[in-house]
Amino acid sequence: MTQTLRFLLTALLLLWASCEDLRRQRIPNFLTAGSACVGLILALFSGWEGLKSSLTGFLAALLLGILLWLLGAFRAGDAKLYAALGMLLGWRGVLGCFLWSMVAAGAAGFVLLLVKGELKSRAKRLWDYCKLLFLTRRFVPYEPQPGTEHEFPLAPSIVLGWLLSLCFPLFPPG
Repeated sequence: MTQTLRFLLTALLLLWASCEDLRRQRIPNFLTAGSACVGLILALFSGWEGLKSSLTGFLAALLLGILLWLLGAFRAGDAKLYAALGMLLGWRGVLGCFLWSMVAAGAAGFVLLLVKGELKSRAKRLWDYCKLLFLTRRFVPYEPQPGTEHEFPLAPSIVLGWLLSLCFPLFPPG
């Protein structure tokens, strides 16, 4: 029963977050915080192992999300969405979802740049940034080109990553 509820809640969360991200370029806090709270309640009904998995998933996703937000790779809503997913899916589920989401986002970004005719210029910019990191041997945050900060909503890739993680689990239940 709780697995079915988790699945339905995750599907609802991801679809709603995707619509908001596509329409407004933001994911509301009430959506992520509310989902995390419901995930915690469901975890309490799953016994100690379920609670431990949910809390570990929440913390792992939160730390990963904050790190990627600080590096400028994520927006804050994406990080909070992963944290809520961690509470719903547990650490195995959220890490599999994260990895598949990055594959989906990379493929979508590649196609988007190809279609817009910007692949070569963006690849050169990324190459120059990597050379800067290597030659100076210090971390310099990547600054996106002006006007491109919000052009790629991540939530739809997270939906695809979740679906891929269901079909091709990277961390099977232990």
